[in-house]
Amino acid sequence: MARQKAATFGEFASHASAQPLRPSPQLAVTVRMAPEVMPTDPQAGLLDGKSDDEVLDILGPSDADDRRNRNDEGPNSRKAAQAQTLIAIAEAGDLFHTPAGEGYASVPNDGHTETWPMRSRGFTGWLRRAFYMAHGKPPNAQAMTDALEFLEARGQFDGDEYPVFLRVGEHNGRIYVDLVNDDWQAVEVSREGWRVVAEPPVRFRRARGMLAIPHPVGGGSLAELRHFVNVQTDDWPLIPAWLVAAVRPRGPYPALVLQGEQGSAKSTTARLIRALLDPSAAPLRAPPRSEQDLMIAVMNGWVMAFDNVSRLPDWLSDALCRVATGAGLSARQLYTDADEVIFAGQRPVILNGITDIATREDLRDRALLVTCPPLSETARLEEVVMEEAFVAAHPRLLGALFDAVSTALRNLDATVLTAKPRMADFARWVTAAEPELPWQSGAFLATYAGNRQMAVEQSLEFDPIGAAVRQLTEDRAWGGTVGELLDALRRLVDDHVREGREWPQNARALANRLHRVMPALRRVGVLVEFGNRTKKGRAITIRRDPRATVTSIITDTPAFKKGSGDGDAPPEPFVHPIVTSQEPSLLGDDDGDDGDGTTRTSPEPASQRSDGLERRLGRGDAWEPGRGA
Repeated sequence: MARQKAATFGEFASHASAQPLRPSPQLAVTVRMAPEVMPTDPQAGLLDGKSDDEVLDILGPSDADDRRNRNDEGPNSRKAAQAQTLIAIAEAGDLFHTPAGEGYASVPNDGHTETWPMRSRGFTGWLRRAFYMAHGKPPNAQAMTDALEFLEARGQFDGDEYPVFLRVGEHNGRIYVDLVNDDWQAVEVSREGWRVVAEPPVRFRRARGMLAIPHPVGGGSLAELRHFVNVQTDDWPLIPAWLVAAVRPRGPYPALVLQGEQGSAKSTTARLIRALLDPSAAPLRAPPRSEQDLMIAVMNGWVMAFDNVSRLPDWLSDALCRVATGAGLSARQLYTDADEVIFAGQRPVILNGITDIATREDLRDRALLVTCPPLSETARLEEVVMEEAFVAAHPRLLGALFDAVSTALRNLDATVLTAKPRMADFARWVTAAEPELPWQSGAFLATYAGNRQMAVEQSLEFDPIGAAVRQLTEDRAWGGTVGELLDALRRLVDDHVREGREWPQNARALANRLHRVMPALRRVGVLVEFGNRTKKGRAITIRRDPRATVTSIITDTPAFKKGSGDGDAPPEPFVHPIVTSQEPSLLGDDDGDDGDGTTRTSPEPASQRSDGLERRLGRGDAWEPGRGA
């Protein structure tokens, strides 16, 4: 079903009042949106004592029928007439349903098109306003209820099926980012560049608390982001990499885990990272207390950011893995016994805390572990100064981010990783975007491989079973049963470890723990192999793999310049220079699109574009990344 051209609200209401409506063939009623004849109407006296035929001559058949029905049936007839009028108003829009069967409506409003769930306040408010604009009075509650129930069924059974997106969507190989502004504009990112569009071909819904992002401008670089995030220098490439991945409509997404001591600006870093792409009235939240709370959060925001996490329960760690890499969450629908509300999708996740957060291997293997170093008093900035600088830089940072995403779309098909890590889709996507990122080509994969190896080492360090198995096989192999292994490991640890809750108390519990830690042990060259069951128990052998080394992830695809590779010609190789300290205009070099349909392309590589944050802040040592590392 083609999307109808948006009209102004006044034009729509005027048209609805003046024109007889054409109801659906399924409706066996005639709907007329003319005002009711009230006792104060000048014609009212003319109808007193008139016959039906005389009334027809004065009012016409439709008005006479309406009057007769009102006289015969009373207020119920007026409620039915209002419900039919509401239905007719809504059908001027586009009623449809999602793949999950949820009823939605795309409706015209003040020159643009808005998409709302049928039962949302956005749609019901639009419908009440349209009725009031046409009749000068609000509809009654029962008429609204009757109309909404019918419209929901109409969209579910008669309407077309469309996906509905939150903040980030995709269509025909292009990515769309909802600006969440009053005009319902979006940024369209393609292989050729990006632009702001007034009527995106995808349908976005908006949740309460979502905030607008500014129009992006060109000429910026993500190198400017370093002044707003307090992370170690070695970890810096992981921040732009996570952001580039977060603009992709489909994951998997790595969980960004920010760790550091008190006062290391973890919360500020997390808040500004989220604000760049998905600002919210509540940017940072406490960890959810149940899976249902988590599901509500993921259905109402694109980026999930949880603040000051002290400990992740096992259920929450597993649920975050499903959210980041793709699985469903469900909860019972209110006021029903058997119906479920289901979320099936993926979301980018940010966690921050002082202690080690991602303690379970599943989450740690899907995470980017970033350290926030301590901040000295001379390096700390007032929050108002930092936020003012971020607001000024926000459009340039968005433009640079969309430059990188456009580059990824253009290079993805030709990007091949010779070794694929756990989050292979993420690694390949960022590698494809690397020519537009502010570092030398290959820096991301080297940083990512080192970060994953560090995660493995920390996982084994914090796991008493993993640490004990490594110690047991330092200089020799070991063989026996699982029960015998438990006795051998007990002799290697202290009493407080054996008596702790993490220590297995029987062979079966040990076998389960080994299955969890085996991937990490394999990464450091320790092979655990289970054998057949014997009379003594299940056999197991542990040995060192002399061939095991830390895997280096490299790509055999060269970096590409933006705009190269037209037709069948091979892409021109591009060597990324080191980031310079050149000072561009503080307002940025905007060669972008402000909604006029012109596609914006970058005039030069990202690493040749710098920022002027030090000058704007009036100091040369503004929040130095890696200070104290």
